[in-house]
Amino acid sequence: MSILLSIEPLQPSLHFGALLAAVLVLTYFARTYLAAEGVAAMAVLSGLVDVDAITISLSKMAATEGVTAISSILTLGIFIALASNSFSKTVIAFFLGNRAFGKKVFTVFAFALLGVGLGLGASLL
Repeated sequence: MSILLSIEPLQPSLHFGALLAAVLVLTYFARTYLAAEGVAAMAVLSGLVDVDAITISLSKMAATEGVTAISSILTLGIFIALASNSFSKTVIAFFLGNRAFGKKVFTVFAFALLGVGLGLGASLL
């Protein structure tokens, strides 16, 4: 029995760990050198693949920053990642499912994002 066969069940966790580490590092540099635009760009790119890694990354940054202007940018970054991820899932639903299924997925995500967006807007006022 090969060592590769024994770690095969761990591969999804290892991939997520690598993705999380990459997003943490890239988000730190994006926020440091590109400010709000860097956070937004990382949120879009990361959200296309996975929303958890960017959420963890931005939440850790918010925990160290406290409630400041940057925490609003980080919160918006999580919303951007959620919207990006919803978009990618909708595209998958249209192309791997059928048009009717894609429309249903779009409708669900549109209402979910509307609700989250309204809540986010209210919290930032």
